[in-house]
Amino acid sequence: MKKKPAKAARKAASAAKPSRKAKAAPSKRAAKTASSPSGKKPKAAASKASSAKAGAAKGKAKKATVAKGKSKTPAAGKRKAPEKKSGGTIRPGKAAERSAPVSEEALDPAFPDGMVLEPATREERAGLDKVMASLTQILGGRDFMSDAELDALLDDKMASGEIPPSAALDPLDEAQSLVYEAWNSEGARRASLARRALELSEDCADAYLILAQEETKSREAALELYVKAYEAGRRALDPALFAEEAGNFWAIMETRPYMRARLALAECQWDLGRKEDALAHLRELMRLNESDNQGVRYILLQCLMESGADEELGDLLGRYGRDPSPAIAYTRALWQFRRAGRGKVADGALAEALKANPHVPAYLLKRKALPARAPSAASIGSPEEAEAYAAGALAVWHQTLGAVEWLSSRA
Repeated sequence: MKKKPAKAARKAASAAKPSRKAKAAPSKRAAKTASSPSGKKPKAAASKASSAKAGAAKGKAKKATVAKGKSKTPAAGKRKAPEKKSGGTIRPGKAAERSAPVSEEALDPAFPDGMVLEPATREERAGLDKVMASLTQILGGRDFMSDAELDALLDDKMASGEIPPSAALDPLDEAQSLVYEAWNSEGARRASLARRALELSEDCADAYLILAQEETKSREAALELYVKAYEAGRRALDPALFAEEAGNFWAIMETRPYMRARLALAECQWDLGRKEDALAHLRELMRLNESDNQGVRYILLQCLMESGADEELGDLLGRYGRDPSPAIAYTRALWQFRRAGRGKVADGALAEALKANPHVPAYLLKRKALPARAPSAASIGSPEEAEAYAAGALAVWHQTLGAVEWLSSRA
């Protein structure tokens, strides 16, 4: 029976749940993290914890809450890594040129509709990764029944200097630690660290992603590295996970490089016109991780809209009816307009979208120019959120006959 976490993290983005070893070779790992029970609000915003650097691990570790329930065999040297989330929506295929808009921790599973809490920079995400990797290693295999027991253990670990832990890592763990460092670096050093990571382990999917972003000048060249990243991420996982944990994949820390790689591959394929391949990856990502911490739904919505798959688009919109983002609200309005044209239903949907973010029409109507690069972070209802959505949705609005005129008359 699958165990459910007892609490959300107190002031860390996610609490470290005891790890369990993968059933295959020792390098095929499947450490689990606890996430907030669906429907309950987290006790603190994810990004407040993400501001911790590795040197602040002690303070953050003290405030983490571990899921109750018996653990399975502990696995040392587990890795954890965060990723980007399309907080608004970014044009599919632009992963190589953009920085991450919002961390996936900001899409906390406690908000099933994907409410964005606060953005996190790449540096903040890397700091949080190191903290959570340390916590996972420290807490693996232990069963805590109360916060007091957890506090006592962490006090002891901090007093002895074991936080962050110094246990030996396997090659893939060491490679992933270099990825954390690379995320905090720029330019040539970032790429150099990625190459060193691959020298340690060819299964380090995140290292391929970094090289695709830093060293390729065409989508075709990037595609080769995205394929390698996807294959590496899959090799690093126990095949049994794909059956046993389908729907819950993001809660397994070791799946995250694989999930990142698969999303980047899908975006690149879409840009290169391999739309069916891209859609297959996006649909599978949604199936594997039903809470959609990566924000795949925003990209899938755009792809479905562009491909004219209105029936599937309607089903996806129905699953995220309370999501406040313009990617949902404005897509629903355009979908309703495409189905029946102007009228009470479409006009009502557009009115709701305008409430969600009134800045969007200025960009869709080209009254304001979009920035050369999509914003790196955005808060709900902000101009930056509007820019992020419009960057991906501009084309489909202008391709839909009468949609721009309708928007202009109602905005």
